[in-house]
Amino acid sequence: MSRKIAFKIAKNLTFLFVGVGLLYLAFKGNDLSLLIEDLKNARYGWVMLSMTLGIVAFISRAIRWRILLSPMGYHPRIATSVYSIIIGYLANLALPRIGEITRCTVMSQAENIPVDKLFGTVILERIIDMFLLMSATTIVILLKVDLFGGFFLNLLTSNSEKFPDLFMYLSVLTGIGVIFLAILYFMRQQLLRLTFVRKIREFFLGLKEGLVSVRKINNKGGFFFHTFLIWFCYYLMTWVVFYAIEDTAVLGWIDAMFILVVGGFGMAAPVQGGIGAYHLIVSMGLGVLGIAQGPALSYATIVHASQTLVVLVTGLISMILLYLSKKKLKTDFPVK
Repeated sequence: MSRKIAFKIAKNLTFLFVGVGLLYLAFKGNDLSLLIEDLKNARYGWVMLSMTLGIVAFISRAIRWRILLSPMGYHPRIATSVYSIIIGYLANLALPRIGEITRCTVMSQAENIPVDKLFGTVILERIIDMFLLMSATTIVILLKVDLFGGFFLNLLTSNSEKFPDLFMYLSVLTGIGVIFLAILYFMRQQLLRLTFVRKIREFFLGLKEGLVSVRKINNKGGFFFHTFLIWFCYYLMTWVVFYAIEDTAVLGWIDAMFILVVGGFGMAAPVQGGIGAYHLIVSMGLGVLGIAQGPALSYATIVHASQTLVVLVTGLISMILLYLSKKKLKTDFPVK
């Protein structure tokens, strides 16, 4: 086994270790029989609506991606854009943060668009998403400053029994990170000899073109509409599941925005599909809103599991449809 492959395996196992550890911390001390009871009694019509909104967000993100690519002269099919995005999310369930690369690779192979330019637009999307998450955070702080104060207080009080484990856990991860950085530092000369280093300049030129594409788009109205629609779907996905559980059905629209914000930070954690991190931070956030730990964890589990199921099912369907479309294209236009 090469050093590069061994490093990738070790890195991904570390991320999985992080996710499983956070999941353990989230469920520690909870009565699983009550969780199962909540899952049995949940109103799954609301969950199905949330899953549908997730699919709408996928499609809207695909259309927005096409708008970003248009100024560079690329006009991929909407279907291919949707397949690429969903397959990227599917890849994130296996390996964290590889979804962006997978998404660009799939689109590049299907539509013959340079990966560097695709990656530039994806980075731009991530910047926009982070800006909107920060904007939502600001709105929640302005409307309900006590929520965030209570959230951090909750971290220091009601969850204090988890802190020793969490501290030890984070200490181990910090040690692993320091060792990893030290290895990179001492191997920097060998790393600089790799082939890809000679292509960095060309890659970043394409990256730059993708990043500045937003300044050149013609359909600015469509771009801003789909940006709004994506995040409105995320918001509604969070809100409607409140009604799936009796305890959370009393929460309102500002509570949904608060959970969207804290859940967004949980999903941003470098673990497979936000597993563990989402459950822990959302259950803590709901605790601030006065929801007992059991129903709070049930809510987090339902949201995470339902959206993961959407990614799994639509991801597998996208892979099949993309394969069939490529096969049909080769049949209609055989290579001579």
